[in-house]
Amino acid sequence: QQLISCADSSENKKINKMFNMKSVGMRIARMRKDAHLTQMELANKLGVSYQAISNWERGITMPDSANLSPLAEALLVTVDGIS
Repeated sequence: QQLISCADSSENKKINKMFNMKSVGMRIARMRKDAHLTQMELANKLGVSYQAISNWERGITMPDSANLSPLAEALLVTVDGIS
């Protein structure tokens, strides 16, 4: 029996990254809500726009490395807890 691949390995990597970004975004949104923060309140704590928070939560973009520690602190989790 022969397996047929629908996408090459680079396409699979893009798909996996997209799903990972979505899951991280969903986790950020859940933790933000658990911390009783609005997107605007979290954005103000981090010095970013509320649109940036929205993009992270939708999996469009990811927080840069400089924002990870302050984000974790604001959400009362570890950096590992975000990813």
